[in-house]
Amino acid sequence: MIRTKAQRSPIGLVALVLALVLALHLAYQLSLGIPARVRIEQEAVAQRLLQQIASAILQDPSRGNEPAAAFVLGASSAHPGLLALGRLDQGRSTQGAGAEQPADPSTAMTIDAIPADIARAAAALPMQPRFAVAPESGRLFGAMSIGRTSNEDGGRVDPAALAPEPVIYVVMDLAAAEDAERHRLLSWAGVWPWVLAIGLALLLALSTSRYAATRTLPRSGSGILAGGANPEADSEIRAESVEPRLAEVEHILDIAAVILVGLDLDGRVRLINRKGCEVLGLDREQIVGRDWAESFVPEREREQARRILARVTLENDEPLIAVEGSVICADGSERLIEWNNSRIRDSAGQLIGGLGSGTDITERKQAERALSYLVTLETVLVETSRSLVAAPADAVGPLVENALGTVARRMGAERAYVFVLSRDGTSMRNMQEWSASGLGLAGAGAPPMPTSLIPRWMETLQHGDDIRIDDVTKLPETWRVDREQLEQLEVRSVAAVAIRVAGRMGGFVAMEMLSDTHSWRDSEIRALGFLGDLIGGAFERRRNEQKLLDSRRRLEEIALYDPLTRLPNRRLLAERMDEAVVRAREQGLLLGVCYLDLDGFKPINDTHGHKMGDRVLVTVASRLRGCVREDDTVARLGGDEFVLLMNQMESLSDCAALLERVLASLAQPILIDGHSLAVTGSAGVTLFPQDAGDADTLLRHADHAMYQAKQQGRNRFQFFQPVKDQPDQAHKRELVRIREAIEGDELRLHVQPRVDMRSGRVVGVEALVRWEHPERGLLPPGEFLPLMEGDELLHDLDWWVMDRALRLLEDWRSAGLDLTMSLNLSACSLQDTGFVAALQEMLAQHPSIDPAHLLFEIIESEALRDIETTASVIRACAVLGVQFALDGFGNGYASLTDFRCLPAQVVKIDQTVVRDILRSRDGRNLVKGVIGIANAFQREVIAEGVESAAHGLLLMDLGCTLAQGYGIADPMAPEQLASWIKGFRPPQLWTDRPDVDWTTEDLSLLSLEAIHRDWVNRLVRHVSTDTAARLPELQPELCDFGRWYLGTGTTRYGEMPSFRSLDALHRQIHLHAGQLLALDRLDREALTDPITKLLAERDDLVAGIRSLQAEVLEHPSQDANV
Repeated sequence: MIRTKAQRSPIGLVALVLALVLALHLAYQLSLGIPARVRIEQEAVAQRLLQQIASAILQDPSRGNEPAAAFVLGASSAHPGLLALGRLDQGRSTQGAGAEQPADPSTAMTIDAIPADIARAAAALPMQPRFAVAPESGRLFGAMSIGRTSNEDGGRVDPAALAPEPVIYVVMDLAAAEDAERHRLLSWAGVWPWVLAIGLALLLALSTSRYAATRTLPRSGSGILAGGANPEADSEIRAESVEPRLAEVEHILDIAAVILVGLDLDGRVRLINRKGCEVLGLDREQIVGRDWAESFVPEREREQARRILARVTLENDEPLIAVEGSVICADGSERLIEWNNSRIRDSAGQLIGGLGSGTDITERKQAERALSYLVTLETVLVETSRSLVAAPADAVGPLVENALGTVARRMGAERAYVFVLSRDGTSMRNMQEWSASGLGLAGAGAPPMPTSLIPRWMETLQHGDDIRIDDVTKLPETWRVDREQLEQLEVRSVAAVAIRVAGRMGGFVAMEMLSDTHSWRDSEIRALGFLGDLIGGAFERRRNEQKLLDSRRRLEEIALYDPLTRLPNRRLLAERMDEAVVRAREQGLLLGVCYLDLDGFKPINDTHGHKMGDRVLVTVASRLRGCVREDDTVARLGGDEFVLLMNQMESLSDCAALLERVLASLAQPILIDGHSLAVTGSAGVTLFPQDAGDADTLLRHADHAMYQAKQQGRNRFQFFQPVKDQPDQAHKRELVRIREAIEGDELRLHVQPRVDMRSGRVVGVEALVRWEHPERGLLPPGEFLPLMEGDELLHDLDWWVMDRALRLLEDWRSAGLDLTMSLNLSACSLQDTGFVAALQEMLAQHPSIDPAHLLFEIIESEALRDIETTASVIRACAVLGVQFALDGFGNGYASLTDFRCLPAQVVKIDQTVVRDILRSRDGRNLVKGVIGIANAFQREVIAEGVESAAHGLLLMDLGCTLAQGYGIADPMAPEQLASWIKGFRPPQLWTDRPDVDWTTEDLSLLSLEAIHRDWVNRLVRHVSTDTAARLPELQPELCDFGRWYLGTGTTRYGEMPSFRSLDALHRQIHLHAGQLLALDRLDREALTDPITKLLAERDDLVAGIRSLQAEVLEHPSQDANV
């Protein structure tokens, strides 16, 4: 057989082998190795970036609205393969400020082309990144949802059932990264190891050249891997063994930094370099010849390894991809290897085995898993912190138990518990416990245990150290007592941290392993410490709230009960009387109120002293309680005066029988310290509802009847005889109810926006009070403010409104809203001598509020009652920075002299004047005159009652730009204001500012919006608050809008499409109005949705009217029907 010079020369053979290996290596790396490795690396980078962003947003939700990528990129030095990083917001991508902005349109298109299936997959499994590759563009897309990981078992969930949580994305340039890696491979940095290897190999070959003449190598590859298995090859091999040749090749490949393993077709090792031996921890002789899968692959992966080897040994050109697999080392440990496999053929092209090039990625995978673990654990702790901070005291226990189990599952613990120490620290009690399925509980809620059972444990925690026991059996002898206790509980491994409450150790939280030992990581101990701090804070908060509750209970006991007799006092009696009156009215039964005074008590008190008198009173109280029924009330008003509240009396005779028992019991002698003391009682009684008064009236009438009983001889009772001329108590009852509303937090503060019509900007709001009546619904101020006229309740209401308004201003300032708040001020508050000082004190409690943002409104007529006092208060408030507005101007009797003397900075034109300016020439002239006067005195002008866009247009023509009214916005709850401001757009009439002849017939069209709004408002008021309010016309042809539409409207605008579209909207509103009236007005919940729908339809019709107005005013000189 002919042999080449290279085959005969060791140097040529070495060069040939190295050239073959180098060519195979370069071909594989350029075609498969680099793309696979680059994708794995880029996915790891993308996953780390996504998890860091998620962690930051979960720790501080305010970053969810900021470019959260900025700080991540700063930490990662702006990875060169990163194209985009940001948040998906309802299908749109939001570029993070920290990422590079797209430099070309293609990159921007890539960002917008993030696959929808990736976003859906990410939303389905929160905190689990999902990746996809676009082969045509060479881009890697990644997405991850930041939702709460409530699906603890890891199962998939329906994305449609998930709340819309933020989804963050990342786009990596795989093509650029692959090009950079190929350039590195072909550059000097990638070639020099091979050059060095070739040099060393040639040097080695020269040193052994004297053996070249007597040795012959087999054909390329066959002698190395086949090991003599091929008979034809064996016939060509000389008598020398192939083993020295193997040694020579292996020596050459030992310089490689990767693992190189050559397998024959049977899967046995024929070649392995030094790196492979180091990883396995064995000598080459211990490895070569052994079955690779059987000897070095874990049993769980052997079948997969054999399938991979089978693909390598297939006689086809199917490409081989990089795979990951574990190998078993000599010490029993496992290493994770990334394999790049290739086929090896002999010179004749016959497949003789496979070559595996492996990289040890164990540490990298561990780091990735650790990062994912820390991010997940941090998320759990942040959610736990939020829940514990916001939870009420009675919910702390369940939340702690849930948090304990969640953190334990994340840490892989099998049991977790919280122990709380006694005050003296000598005992401990298991407060909360979590246990993995099947392990059972260790005794949560069991009796306290002495801390002496674990002395070193307690000593360690007391000194501020954490407990970290990886193996209980290896505890030193000094821990013998603790070890015995832990072994008795079958604990194999445990970690614990102290719980500190109010600066002292209040207990500890621990995690246990029962089935095996566990090496506790620093990150786990830190997480456990954080959980201990959270639990300690929650316990301290619960303890403080319990103390506050106990103190409040003691204070209530002092405030509501007589300290001597322990009977209810006057205050508690008043509360029970109110309840009893309501109950008696509902049940139709009698309520008896008895006022009782002792006869003969004063001589006992004077003769035997106050201590003896007190003991008599205690005895009397006991006897009175024994005479009445369980649901009756016995109260002491003071001295020797008592009140009996007798519920559910069916007749006058029942009440008389009970009173006779009471008087008979009191007449029995009282024996104290050998003294026989005698007292009797005189009682006056009144019955409700025959005496239909309030609680105070009933008590006063019973007192009056008691004096009649004393005048008739004492030791008797007398019923009150009502007279016909009793004053009407209805108004008084209403005032009492309003005071209860103020004190019971039934009032609500709504706001109505005020805008600059010229610029379309919202400049302020007016605070308007509403009463959320539990029975009558949301009442406007007209339902209850008139009842308060002249009463001190108005003063209380003013300060309530001021307090709520300042709180709202603080909240808005924090949210970035710069608005002025105007408040209505009553005359009684304005004329209070301490008003200015009290206002200054209240402003001092809100230092972040600029007083200039507060505007007090005083009605013109009230300001004129005492003009000097009003002026002095306005000037004093101006020093504080607070402004005043003269409200209702134009509807009172202020002269120019009065106006000049009142230094109010703002004038508000009364809404009754503004409403008529479209219909009345006199109204327009009056408003024009008010504006002129205000301008002459350099006062700002605000128009109230702007019911339509046309009102605003006319006011701007008259010189007033600030306005408020239902045509701009209805009064709304404060929490709705921000969204309303964001969506507010001024009407087209205001922005176009057409020239209008305010004397033409088109004025009826301009008045139409206000007419329609008034119709809807009257209907809603009739249904929801006041059935006495006049019901608007329900026939669509007969209401004001319908008559205009069928008359003037059809005549002038009938051919215009925008006019014809109004008819269907108008009839639809009337149809729903009839359905609304058919509902039960007492069912508030049933009325809510129909009223909301009616208001939305009102706004649709208003929009149509405004479109018609704009179209007509655009061509004022043309006939509308032309």
